[in-house]
Amino acid sequence: MFGYQVRPREAGQTTYLLGAGANQCIRDPEGYSPPMIAGVVKQALRRDLLPTDSRYPLTKAATEFIIEHTHLTIEQLELYDLNFETLLDALLLLKPASEEDRQRFSRTYWGLYTVLAGTLEAFNHWEVQSRFFRALGRIIVDERAPVITFNYDTYIETAISLAASHDSARLHQAEIEQADFAKGSGHSAGPRPPPLRKDFGVSNWRRELAYGVEFDEIQTTDYPFRNRFRRGEFYPSAPPNRVDIQVLKMHGSLNWFRYTGQLAVAAPVGTDLGIQTHRAGSTLLKDAFIPTGFLPTDGAEYLEPMLITPNQLKREAVKEEPYASIWRRAGEILRKSKRLVAIGYSFSDDHMIDFIRDEVDFSALEELAIVVPSTKRARKIEGVLGTRIGHQHFTSVEDYVAARLCSVI
Repeated sequence: MFGYQVRPREAGQTTYLLGAGANQCIRDPEGYSPPMIAGVVKQALRRDLLPTDSRYPLTKAATEFIIEHTHLTIEQLELYDLNFETLLDALLLLKPASEEDRQRFSRTYWGLYTVLAGTLEAFNHWEVQSRFFRALGRIIVDERAPVITFNYDTYIETAISLAASHDSARLHQAEIEQADFAKGSGHSAGPRPPPLRKDFGVSNWRRELAYGVEFDEIQTTDYPFRNRFRRGEFYPSAPPNRVDIQVLKMHGSLNWFRYTGQLAVAAPVGTDLGIQTHRAGSTLLKDAFIPTGFLPTDGAEYLEPMLITPNQLKREAVKEEPYASIWRRAGEILRKSKRLVAIGYSFSDDHMIDFIRDEVDFSALEELAIVVPSTKRARKIEGVLGTRIGHQHFTSVEDYVAARLCSVI
């Protein structure tokens, strides 16, 4: 299934739009998939990500708010598909007056954030167990297709990185290097060539170079002798991605953060905990592990997640950096696209519909592929986009991958 290569004329002509439905081919051992927006609370309860005892003030406040807003019990919530977006919208409509109300509002907001992050992060590493999701990464790599995604998770980055580590162009270069090695040593490499370099698996595509954002600080495990870089140290000297694929995350990502300059632990007065207040507001890219019910930290300092959460303020939030630059770059990509593949995205946000209508040159678009479960929804999406070129409809990622592989083998 994976030993094919896309025809060269197609390279760079396709753009992928990914929504939460793109992740539905990922399964954990119990058969669950990453939740759609309506399934976040249900999955959080199933995974015990909404503890209510006093040790977890954030999730305690979030749970109390959910019960108060919905008038449902915990037992009822376990069976109910509750739209997470409506929860955030309802919270943001509140106008906390007193300091006590403001603190409760803050605990509730960040409690809901940890619930969202926890349910998505629970599926980290299961994406590589899905052969169809891995194949989607393989197709994107071979097509050299930019990805515009509205998902916070990092599943597609993992799939691309895995596929890029076995990229055919890099394999060819490795064969040349091995031949040179054999020639220089005076011995034939024979049927078992010398080992590849240690950086083979990580050097073809690095997500920190693909996001379209230069972070003030980067923490990564990809480099054997160092795991923390400042912007001036990293970007000027980092080699470019051999597999040049952009992943533009329109609403942020679970591994993007800002320093707050706020202390995350109690300590005696005068204790030096390494807090650098001058870097408050600077950006950080790091692995996204967020303990249940707690805000992320770096050492002793709180971090603020860089996410535009699903709420009514998205249209204004995307005008701020770094999102404004990401959206401009996405517009440039869409204007050049000859083939558009929308996977698992509902096109229910007015601001995104307007953006695509404004940026896609439908007169130059040769093909539109829509991957959603029902034909009725696919036709609705085509109507929303206002295009008359017609579309290919696939009911699932598995369906799309199978058809795409058959078309190029």
